[in-house]
Amino acid sequence: MLCIGTITVGKVSPTLVNGYLAACKAYDEMEQTEYGAYFLLTGYEYAHLTRQYIPGNLSSVEKREWQRGFILGTPTG
Repeated sequence: MLCIGTITVGKVSPTLVNGYLAACKAYDEMEQTEYGAYFLLTGYEYAHLTRQYIPGNLSSVEKREWQRGFILGTPTG
């Protein structure tokens, strides 16, 4: 299950949930930098974050699913 706050969004794959959680972690880590968190991400910034957090052992189908979760977890997603 994927829950946002107290609202259950639905039943999703563990890969999508992992992407979502990775984006939440990335955003939390950005808040701790001297520049603060990004309000909007450029395509380059999004791609850079994705490369930092995506697991290397995913198949091409799992990568797409993980990236969907990552987009969902970013504030601009």
